[in-house]
Amino acid sequence: MLDFDAFARAAQRTARWSMGLLNDDGFAGAQGAVLGLYKAPVALLAAGHARHAACAMDVAARFFHRDGDFHARAGDPTPPQARSYRNAWLAWGAHALGAFHLSGPAFARLERGLHPQFHGAADDDTVEPAKRLYPAGTAAQVANALLAGGRLEPALRIGAFLNTGDAGFLDSAEHIHGWLMRADESLYTNVTNGKVAWGAAEMHGVTGLAHWRDLALRIGQWLLEQQGEDGIWVRRPQFATSAEQPTAVSLDTSLERMFYMVDIPRALALRT
Repeated sequence: MLDFDAFARAAQRTARWSMGLLNDDGFAGAQGAVLGLYKAPVALLAAGHARHAACAMDVAARFFHRDGDFHARAGDPTPPQARSYRNAWLAWGAHALGAFHLSGPAFARLERGLHPQFHGAADDDTVEPAKRLYPAGTAAQVANALLAGGRLEPALRIGAFLNTGDAGFLDSAEHIHGWLMRADESLYTNVTNGKVAWGAAEMHGVTGLAHWRDLALRIGQWLLEQQGEDGIWVRRPQFATSAEQPTAVSLDTSLERMFYMVDIPRALALRT
């Protein structure tokens, strides 16, 4: 049986740690990097901390935003890869917080970054069109953000890009589940698996199929076990401890999993 309280406690541990770093200039130890900031509005709002979510959004607006892009701060050490992925998180957060003067231009920019023929989302829309990459992960997050913003038509176009066969979306999802069941056991022991648990929980909420619930819970339980008492998830084996892990990486990794600790139970409860 799903222990909702364990997920909630994990989310609040991360919330307390991250809010302790947040001030009007950003997160202490990561003020200059959007890498440590971009998931904060969505994650903190989901965990019930609207004031701190709004503070993080204000930091993004004042120091990082220009023309629908949140990478305008000079000297930001954040790598250029996944630019649209990060913009999607912040567009989603801005919309959820009612900062439509930020979300509107951001959504418009994300839509402009879609490929005109096959509708994938550009990883970095500042690269010349002929050299752009269109990874599935970026497309999925841009679709999430557009759906959250009520922009159904472009989100469905991305869905068509991700749906590589002639069958419907749910049939394609079942093919993905079969592939996941054939994956290496490291699927269940790598901190990047949080997205799989989240997606599986959403699929259970839509279909009620037990194999999606079981996948979400197996990974979710492992994630619970991996969280440190300080509320931080460590990207192992790249870093051995939270003390070794840069603050921006800790925020990027932990805020996302904090969001999952809230949203996985929500999706599973739809069928509980």
